[in-house]
Amino acid sequence: MGHHGARTVLAPFCRKEFFMSLFKNSKIFVDVKNCVVSYDAIVASRLDEYFSSNEGSKYFFIKDIDKFKGQQLQALSQLIMEEKNNYNFLLDFFDWSKLTGDFEDTDPTKLCDYIYQEALNMEDKDNELYCMIGSGQLMTKIGQSFKLLLEDDKLVCIYFYVEKGTPDYILHGLDFFYMNKIKTKYITGDKATIFKENPMDSYFVETSEEIDMLSFERPFKIDVQIAGSKYNTSAIEKFEGVDLKTLSTLEPVSVLEGNKYNMSIYTMLLPI
Repeated sequence: MGHHGARTVLAPFCRKEFFMSLFKNSKIFVDVKNCVVSYDAIVASRLDEYFSSNEGSKYFFIKDIDKFKGQQLQALSQLIMEEKNNYNFLLDFFDWSKLTGDFEDTDPTKLCDYIYQEALNMEDKDNELYCMIGSGQLMTKIGQSFKLLLEDDKLVCIYFYVEKGTPDYILHGLDFFYMNKIKTKYITGDKATIFKENPMDSYFVETSEEIDMLSFERPFKIDVQIAGSKYNTSAIEKFEGVDLKTLSTLEPVSVLEGNKYNMSIYTMLLPI
């Protein structure tokens, strides 16, 4: 990392000894999307079916998008997380040469976000995805580790952030996997408001924009863990031919970790 780079942590969050050693009563915020459940893998596994039912949509994507066909969901979750350059991995496969003529006003981000949500919300036939989430197969290592954390007496609650319209198969799968209604709660709504009005001790977030939302004065220390994805980082310099990267935050990490904002920021190696 460069002089402003967040510390890289070798995934200690998936080890039992980390979660079994809370030093104080703690509340945790975590993004369900791709921090707990591999949404990307679900969407990738359904693209072929989606394109078959929505003729013309595939026109906007390069042929490489076919590489997801027939792959196991567990493999997909790791493959996409390690390689994706955009928050929505579909943008990595968008064919920009198609934005001509009648399609020159097409917004690639809106189109990819629409397809992502439509694929995510397709019917869960035979409860396949529900069972894979409930059994832990579609959970990230972080998501699996929270099950151990729930045994810690010092844990007050884990607040799982879900977007409005999250499919029931995801919520029901999480309920089955954790089986703890007392220490698990779902929250939704504006994240900036949630962060200010409901202070937590630790945050597991998917995007660097959420760190910007957490950048306000507080009298106590918080821990923020973020996926070290390409879309969350930017190169600041080269050292012996290797890019040195830092989080793409509005203020340098050195400022964020100062006394004003009282954060400790850690980037998690992929796949999380």
